[in-house]
Amino acid sequence: MLLTRLEQDIRFFLGNAKDIFFNEADLQLQLAIFLQQRKFYNKIYLEYYVPGTILKNQHNLHSEKYKWFKKNNDGKTQSPSNINVDIVVQKNGLYIPIELKYKHKQSIATFDLFSSGLPINIIKEQQAKNNGCYAFWKDVRRIEILRNSFQKVPGGFAIFLSNKPLYKNKPIAGSNHQNFSMEDRASHGPNMNWLVPKHASMPDFRLDTSYTTNWTNITMQSEKFFYCLVRI
Repeated sequence: MLLTRLEQDIRFFLGNAKDIFFNEADLQLQLAIFLQQRKFYNKIYLEYYVPGTILKNQHNLHSEKYKWFKKNNDGKTQSPSNINVDIVVQKNGLYIPIELKYKHKQSIATFDLFSSGLPINIIKEQQAKNNGCYAFWKDVRRIEILRNSFQKVPGGFAIFLSNKPLYKNKPIAGSNHQNFSMEDRASHGPNMNWLVPKHASMPDFRLDTSYTTNWTNITMQSEKFFYCLVRI
């Protein structure tokens, strides 16, 4: 099955990564190159563009609790937001979307800067945990909508890579983001809501089903990282 083969390849890529990724774009590019070099998939797309107007017609977005709309220039009317999928893998007429999140604490790593071997600050501190968790589950919902909207999208993957172990820990009871938790070996969803409503740009939403997060430990340049892969 295509989804199973692709999951195996993604896990192999992450499990054998040696160098720390600069940022999310570096992770995206390196994974795409790796998948292309497998010579199994027909085509690998980056930043695959899905117009919001088409999504509106294909999927009843008006029934979504998640806001898939943005304000127009007049500040009054709204139109559907476009989607740019990080990676789309195409094989035999089927399309598999992959969304990536790379959240990390500051790290010093030896990078072969013009063969100098100088240690440099390779990655910087990322946003707060609650925002990172929300963004991940929003990716899961985005892939659900693509799967529900297009017959040739049988499913996809949401991937979260970090060197911050707090993401896989159980949240403090009563934390505003506890329903967006990514706690290891726990079931999450389908209702994704803040205990206290956040900004309008981060509304509550509902997933099609519940998902279990299983984190995997890896090491890159002697530094511990963790990744979570959810199959949609």
